[in-house]
Amino acid sequence: MGYGVIEALGDAHQALAYGVLQASTKSPLEDRLAHLFQELLSVMDLWRPTAVAVEEPFVGRNPRTSLAVGRAQALVLLASSQHGIPVSRHSPAQVKSYVTDYGRGSKSQVQMMMQRLLSIPDPLPPDAADALAVALCHLWSRNPLLEARR
Repeated sequence: MGYGVIEALGDAHQALAYGVLQASTKSPLEDRLAHLFQELLSVMDLWRPTAVAVEEPFVGRNPRTSLAVGRAQALVLLASSQHGIPVSRHSPAQVKSYVTDYGRGSKSQVQMMMQRLLSIPDPLPPDAADALAVALCHLWSRNPLLEARR
């Protein structure tokens, strides 16, 4: 599960933190979810976000992937609720449209744009790039002046 923390600095923005939370695939599902939840709470405790944004699950050809995304989203919703942080939801097409100017942009395009827009020198894991893209989409959707600066 990817995460990204972005700070708005006037009419600019920067990535403060990003990464991928992982749990052992050998553990039972409930243990993996509990581990991810605790990791997510730790990220929230450390960075104290004022808003949380999630990508709505896309129900595509792979129901397993859709279910996994839905479970991850549920963890984010629960952790946000426990911290009293408002949550916004964005569709995959909306996120891609904001960051690649095309609602069907590829994962590699999202990765490249996150590196470019947030001045990140190293390649980003796909899940971290997606999380940063959702955060940036949320930031821009709340303040169109920031989007115009990209």
